[in-house]
Amino acid sequence: MADYIAKWHREHINFSKLLDLLETQINLFHEDEHPNYELMLDIMYYLTHYPDQVHHPEEEVAFKRVVQKDSRMGPVVTDLTKQHQVIAENGKTLTEQLDAIVIDSMVTRQSIESSARTYIFHLRSHMNLEETALFPTASNILRVEDWAAVDAAIKSRQDPLFGEIVDKRYEALHQQIAREAECGCKE
Repeated sequence: MADYIAKWHREHINFSKLLDLLETQINLFHEDEHPNYELMLDIMYYLTHYPDQVHHPEEEVAFKRVVQKDSRMGPVVTDLTKQHQVIAENGKTLTEQLDAIVIDSMVTRQSIESSARTYIFHLRSHMNLEETALFPTASNILRVEDWAAVDAAIKSRQDPLFGEIVDKRYEALHQQIAREAECGCKE
């Protein structure tokens, strides 16, 4: 049985590092400097793929088990599931804007900054709610057989950026993050 809570917590730490790096780039707008749009796009490509397509669906499998064990958690789980959708939509918007600016389309700094700050706020708030409200409850009420059912329902995938083997798509970002975000991973 995998320790999903510990895995998700580690992933939240990694996502936070990426959000910090994204925020650092956004803050350059106010220092009359140019952010690294390619780096920002790479960050968002990752955040709209691994978390949205793997991490959040994994969590939702466990969330359902939590509600089965404690119906009082229903409103929290409903809120978190809706947040997954909002985060995915915000991420898609920001990724499209960054993709446009990288290919020299006209996108205002204000719209990129607004989208980025909205995305960062929602994802950070979401992770905080999971860490404080849901993960402790899941740890306390889910038993070995529950986690076995979660494990059976999940097609676990290795993290393509922070995992043992870095996907080719993320090699440059991995090296940049290793330098700038001090991820503790190998360059």
